[in-house]
Amino acid sequence: RYELFVDRLIAADARRMANSDDNYFLFEDTVKATLLLWARDRRMASGPTAPAPPHGLLPGSTAAAAVCPPSGVLPFRGMAYYVAPLCFLYADAADVYTVFAALYTRHLRHLHAMAGDGLVRLCRLFERTLQAQHPDLFHHLAGTLGLAPLAVALPWLHRAFSGTLPPHQVLLLWDRVLGWDSLLVLPLLAVAIFAYRKHDLLAATSARQAEKLLTDCVALNSIALLQSFLFGAADCDT
Repeated sequence: RYELFVDRLIAADARRMANSDDNYFLFEDTVKATLLLWARDRRMASGPTAPAPPHGLLPGSTAAAAVCPPSGVLPFRGMAYYVAPLCFLYADAADVYTVFAALYTRHLRHLHAMAGDGLVRLCRLFERTLQAQHPDLFHHLAGTLGLAPLAVALPWLHRAFSGTLPPHQVLLLWDRVLGWDSLLVLPLLAVAIFAYRKHDLLAATSARQAEKLLTDCVALNSIALLQSFLFGAADCDT
């Protein structure tokens, strides 16, 4: 095993997640080991959807060896949340990595990409859908209270709701992402949460009060919310 300059970033991110989220504190070592292996997996740096990797040529080195980290992606704060929910499904760290690598390659990598089906597209869909479906709520939050709805929803989208919803709800949501082969369910769920809290949000008199209402997602049923938004009424509490 060799050391990379990103190893400390990965360790710090796993430790920060474990210290701040009671759902995942048992999985710090597994998350760290998974991301250390991910950083060294050159398959992540290939393919049509792979981001442009960082390079740094040393005298005598080849272009292939210059990609650092070998995965081609610099780890960012909160990346541990992409791995942590999977630790509830698999006891073997090798199984966690296999599933994470496939999920990341297919879907999660788009959540930190700006082009194509990336984060910008998801944010745009969220804002346009909320404005179209609930213009009074959008105006109240953004105009009256000075709280941009996207400022609340962006962390939800960026982490695919990991760290926002309870782990079992995150896994159910990710199952829909896989089933529909699309990340578009994420902004739709975000709109559904705003719609579910609409009555209380319209009564809010400050941005802090509204934000507090929206950050309380522990008791929400993600699938019922999606079904309610797309198909009609449902019981949206767990």
